[in-house]
Amino acid sequence: MEKNETATLQKLFLSKIKDLVPSNLSLADELCDLLGISSDSAYRRLRGETALTIDEVAILCKHYRISLDSVGSYESETVTFNYHFIKNRDEYKKYLETIKSELGKILAARERVIYYAAVDIPVFYNFNFPLVSLFKSFYWLKSVVNNPEMAAMKFSRDFADPEISELGKDVFKIYSAIPSVEIWNEGSVSSLVKQIGYYWESGLFESSEDALELCNQLEQEMNLIQRQAEISRKLLDENHPGGEPNNFTMYFSEIEIGNNCILATAGDMKAVYLSHSTFNKIVTLNPGFCEGTAEWINNLIKKSNLISGVSEKQRYQFFKSVKEKIQQLKEKIK
Repeated sequence: MEKNETATLQKLFLSKIKDLVPSNLSLADELCDLLGISSDSAYRRLRGETALTIDEVAILCKHYRISLDSVGSYESETVTFNYHFIKNRDEYKKYLETIKSELGKILAARERVIYYAAVDIPVFYNFNFPLVSLFKSFYWLKSVVNNPEMAAMKFSRDFADPEISELGKDVFKIYSAIPSVEIWNEGSVSSLVKQIGYYWESGLFESSEDALELCNQLEQEMNLIQRQAEISRKLLDENHPGGEPNNFTMYFSEIEIGNNCILATAGDMKAVYLSHSTFNKIVTLNPGFCEGTAEWINNLIKKSNLISGVSEKQRYQFFKSVKEKIQQLKEKIK
């Protein structure tokens, strides 16, 4: 590779990192701290006069959780993914810490937006409703991961972990401050209703009170999201907005989405998060893959109906259908 081409690639790599650095911090200072170099050396790297070493690139990729192919060729058919598999509660806690960190970097970017094609309820909302969040993590670890320590356990609110609960609330608050475009379909809520129903019919609830309270919180969650859609703005609760006005756009798709998919943009940086093995996630910053995902999401939006801010009748019908399913489940439990 020619020297000028190397310098251009390095500048592009560092410019993508700059998008992830909070506006009140200097990228040069970040390089000094992370790489243990002088201010002059940092600026020489920023100008492309001194090449980053392989070790320095590795340090930056690890710290900012980006991959080398994030500045590679758009024509490459090879895509690098970061992944994290969860097998127990400690790893689930680390998973939440990672989400919190990554959302924080997106929030700190000058321009940012999250596109979420939702097969299930977007996971961030669950964290605002303790029993819903607790059930999802319990179901995940017991029924999907098959954690042997939970083989004989039934679901109970006693399973709660205060540290995990606080982490989840932090994640929800950060997500609420980031503008997002969400695409839901008929099955986005049905999957959770079916999971609760399966546990009830299988005798996997410790008590009917826990099962009913879980349904009540799911109903509250839907009420909050419906209210968000009405005013096109994210909410922390009924009385407190979670960000600037018009930061929430919601679409209803009659087309099968197929997989939970998140496209996050932070400045010029794009990242795609895909669900894998039900609840785990794989992540890539590959430009070609991100552009292809953006095209898919845009096409999905074109074929979907906007139900936030407008389409009052269609919005009402969607949430009415969702709440009827929850009510039917509550009647079954009663």
